[in-house]
Amino acid sequence: MPPPTKKVKEISSSPPDGTVRIEMEKVSSIREESIIYSTGVNVRGVSWKGQVVRGGTRDLSTLFATLHCLPNQSTPWSVDVDSVFILLNSDPCKNVEEKCSRSHLFCGMEDDDDDYICSGIRGITFKEIIDENKGFLKDDKVIVEVRFWIYNMTGFRDVPRFDFTDPNEPLHDVALLINGEKIYASKQILASHSPVFKAMFYGNFSEKKEKEIELKEVNREVSFDVMIDIHTAYLTHSDVSAEFLLKLGDRFQIVCVIDRVEKFLINSLDVSPTQKLRIADQYNLAGLQ
Repeated sequence: MPPPTKKVKEISSSPPDGTVRIEMEKVSSIREESIIYSTGVNVRGVSWKGQVVRGGTRDLSTLFATLHCLPNQSTPWSVDVDSVFILLNSDPCKNVEEKCSRSHLFCGMEDDDDDYICSGIRGITFKEIIDENKGFLKDDKVIVEVRFWIYNMTGFRDVPRFDFTDPNEPLHDVALLINGEKIYASKQILASHSPVFKAMFYGNFSEKKEKEIELKEVNREVSFDVMIDIHTAYLTHSDVSAEFLLKLGDRFQIVCVIDRVEKFLINSLDVSPTQKLRIADQYNLAGLQ
């Protein structure tokens, strides 16, 4: 029996603190009670992962998706989370979404890993999901995406929060225009971590006097991850986003981002040795070779 959830409030319109993607291969042959996990992501200094279980009866079989927080703490701690579970469709307008808001208290017990923060995707049958005409199944694969926003973490050190969508934050004095949307930042902080930004803001370039600067060929979500890293020293990433972060870190010569992604990849068991060698060669990462 899933634990009770709070009445769902309006989910924040700002980018999520983290996202996990649970990719289910060979879905048509998945058996009852089969469990599929996402790659873990580190968000605000804590490890998170998604999980999908096929459950129910033969006639009413469905998928249960859950979001787990794994802090590896032995003392009691708690966290408030808003989340959106999305069963992706080939037509984005037909995505199935379920929202969840929850306060959760963990007591540092050995079985805490079996508990979960939020759950979703319960209103559609497994038969519908694997019906190719419905648009959820492609190449016998189904994807569930979980986006989550974290609030009120207690019991372990929290990471300072910065709202890069708010132009009124005291430190913000420049807007980075990315794919038509703005990210607000501090010229001084960016320049202290990137010689490229330093030259842009304080050198003899036209951007020096600009209050809004367009960055082309940049992923907005990855840009938020980089902002969080250089402001808090906590990098939000997964195996999927690691290369995007390296590409952006390399382009703007942000050494702290490159170093932390390299450390993450060294310790990752989900990236093959062949992939690590390719990435190490491409970005000159001696520690990854």
